[in-house]
Amino acid sequence: MFTVFFIGTAGSGKSLLTAAFSKWLKMTKQDVAVVNLDPGALTLPYSPDVDVREYIDVTNLMEEYNLGPNGALIMAA
Repeated sequence: MFTVFFIGTAGSGKSLLTAAFSKWLKMTKQDVAVVNLDPGALTLPYSPDVDVREYIDVTNLMEEYNLGPNGALIMAA
């Protein structure tokens, strides 16, 4: 079993790379589990098997603690 993490700055293409790589792995009959660890992602080009947004709602953090988007993401960490 191997684990691959894609990291990079905002807008660098991590989500698109994740979508393409997981699609390729599935086409080659590999077992794949895709995890989204970005609670601030509004949309994703793939369907994650585990999605942190099911556990953390950045909008609720912003409202509850009177935070901006960046502060809410830091609190979510």
